[in-house]
Amino acid sequence: MNGEAKHGMQCAEFEALLAEALDGTLSGPKLQGFQAHRAECRVCGPMYAETEAGLRWLKALDEVEAPSTLVRNILPVIPQQPVYA
Repeated sequence: MNGEAKHGMQCAEFEALLAEALDGTLSGPKLQGFQAHRAECRVCGPMYAETEAGLRWLKALDEVEAPSTLVRNILPVIPQQPVYA
């Protein structure tokens, strides 16, 4: 991130809004500024494309059933933290 201000948006703000944009929950002027910045910024445009491609890849993976013994196998190896009241 180089802090470029494109269309009134800094790269840091773009990065902070990235998850909302990919989830489809960004709207209104924030979405417009986000899309304009993405189209113009040589850093954020490719970052968005790479993140979107990664998200598509994750969604394309087959869902697998966790083994029924997963928790029983993990809990004994996790260091127990003291519980503070």
